[in-house]
Amino acid sequence: MLFVLFGGLLLYNVLAAGGAVGEVSRFLGRLEPDPVALAAGVVVGVAPFFESVTGFGVAVVISAPYCSPPVSRR
Repeated sequence: MLFVLFGGLLLYNVLAAGGAVGEVSRFLGRLEPDPVALAAGVVVGVAPFFESVTGFGVAVVISAPYCSPPVSRR
């Protein structure tokens, strides 16, 4: 069980290091500026995709950052 979550965290870190998480967050923010509607769209659209591709529990690890605005790190 934990190996699946570690795989999800590894995937998230690889995507974040490559800038994909921030880019997708910006794209989704332009697509739907209302945060409630954006969260609903991510929960209904993106999370089931990651759940079916990766396994149990990973959908939350991967799709949750897409609901938050991108943060610039110094």
